Amino acid sequence: MIASRPFLDSTKQAGFSTVELLSTLLIAAMFLAIFYQVYVTADGVATRSGHLSSANAVTYGKLQEYENKNFLLITTPGGTTPTQVEDFSASMPGDLPKPVTASVSTAQLTPTLKAVDVKATYGSGGGQQIIEFTTYIQESGVGR
Repeated sequence: MIASRPFLDSTKQAGFSTVELLSTLLIAAMFLAIFYQVYVTADGVATRSGHLSSANAVTYGKLQEYENKNFLLITTPGGTTPTQVEDFSASMPGDLPKPVTASVSTAQLTPTLKAVDVKATYGSGGGQQIIEFTTYIQESGVGR
């Protein structure tokens, strides 16, 4: 006697239907598209962050250079009007988005007080970044 197998239907085939395969591929494609967008966004943020960090380091280093100068050696050709005394654009990292400008301006506010403004810009349009530091240097030392 042959035992009956009620759970096996001889008319059905084992495997996945075309609709099941297509829906699985569609869901997988959606997840890949979302992952790709997250990756592209994260990569862009990391690149912009690296640019800002390297430009900030050079700009702040230039400010410290002026803070360490002797008060009498800081030139102020415009008197009380801030005047550019140095262009250090060539010192900025080469991988920054163009155009890149970097300058130092000084002013003699009083006989014993000078202002030093260090400014760098890179990029253009809506992606332009500006980094600016200002310090005040007295005959007796530095104050911010």
